[in-house]
Amino acid sequence: MSDASRIDYIQRGDRQKQIDELHFFIGTKAGKENIVTFDVAAVNADTQKLGIDGVSVEKKEDAINSLSWIDKAIDEVSGIRAEVGALQNRLQAAVNNLESSTLNHDMARSVIEDTDMAQSAMNLAVNSVREGYGVGDVIADDGDAEGGVEAY
Repeated sequence: MSDASRIDYIQRGDRQKQIDELHFFIGTKAGKENIVTFDVAAVNADTQKLGIDGVSVEKKEDAINSLSWIDKAIDEVSGIRAEVGALQNRLQAAVNNLESSTLNHDMARSVIEDTDMAQSAMNLAVNSVREGYGVGDVIADDGDAEGGVEAY
């Protein structure tokens, strides 16, 4: 099997199965709008499918006669490249969306962690003030300080 046709087959144990289509699930929800289908057979660009299998350019007349066939093959290959490029763009857009979602998720997590840290710092400050107030009351009750809470 040639390198070019290797993508058309998948190994399953000791059997080979031809791949007709590849399906890429690119969204977070079920639905056809989140599935990209790639038709492997449609992008097969071998000489037989392109119609240039028997084209010869050995003689001047053969070369001149084959130009129209070669032009058609070039148009066909250009169309295939356009299909593959469109698929690549759609997959790249999905990757960009996932990267953006990951960044937004990380930023939200950071905000939550910062809020938790601020809450802990506030609780520590409140408890510290309460402790100071409690110690000040004890000192005031013993008569060592003249009024309420003693400043430190």
